[in-house]
Amino acid sequence: FRSKQWYQRRVAITAGGDCAKKAVREVVSGVVAKGLNGKPKTKDTCGKIVLMCVEIEQVVDAREEILEGFKSRQPKVVAAAVNIVTQCLNQFGSKVFPIKPLIQKDLLKPVLEHKDGKVRDEAKALVTEMYRWIGDMLPKLLTTLELKDVMLKELEEEWSKTEKGIPERYTRTEQKKMEEMEEMEEEEGGGDEAGGDTPKEVEEVEDLDPYDLADPVDILKKLNKDVPDFHAKLVDKSWKIRKEALDALLPLAENTIKIEPSHDFGSVVTPLAKIIAKDTNIVVCQLAAKCLAGIAKGLRKKYRLRLCVDTTA
Repeated sequence: FRSKQWYQRRVAITAGGDCAKKAVREVVSGVVAKGLNGKPKTKDTCGKIVLMCVEIEQVVDAREEILEGFKSRQPKVVAAAVNIVTQCLNQFGSKVFPIKPLIQKDLLKPVLEHKDGKVRDEAKALVTEMYRWIGDMLPKLLTTLELKDVMLKELEEEWSKTEKGIPERYTRTEQKKMEEMEEMEEEEGGGDEAGGDTPKEVEEVEDLDPYDLADPVDILKKLNKDVPDFHAKLVDKSWKIRKEALDALLPLAENTIKIEPSHDFGSVVTPLAKIIAKDTNIVVCQLAAKCLAGIAKGLRKKYRLRLCVDTTA
């Protein structure tokens, strides 16, 4: 970690350029392997190195390597890795350091439920930082992690204390653009009189679409597992049985942000449309309408309503 060769790579990263791009993975891998279990000063240096990797726009390589620290057997390495990820998001924002790759069940849930208290605290701080950037979209995304109610309550208490995120640091490309804009303003005589947020700041604090952040979920697979005779129940003569089938489908349809579109939904959508068109029970009709709306929302452009409903039958 203190070798001359490793130091040279750190210098290359600070300088930027093609040499820096080649050195990022090896340097950040070294940070995780040998730096994060060191003294506080060493950890602080490691954080600065990773932040510099993000600044020179090597986000993917830096992120993939630092996330390996989440899987370490040493709690202090895990805690330090989570802290650095939080710093990256805090400094650059979710436009530069995307949140979607962080919300993975096998990545985020283990650190939130870690045996070590320091790791859990750092994980909560990371999720709270996410909330600063995407707000009320985050709870919907966290449903895929299947967290305990106690954990969700603790997180919600922290979220209530946060403010909207605004980037404090910029990538080299962004810095160059900002310098060019300042020069143009000076030439035009605008100076600092314009005031207000810069276009960049406005862009950075825009809301993100949770649909773009979510992974698709196969709700039909879950439905068939939970209710093997779902299709038979959906067309049963008893309204109570039909309602039972719809009660099983509704939470899957409404609570799934992005539905896996690979299946043929005609076997579900067609009976739902028939229920809405012909069923005499108002409760069943309302449930069917909600289910259909949830499926359409979860499939978006991939949703196609191709029905041939004989309302006279």
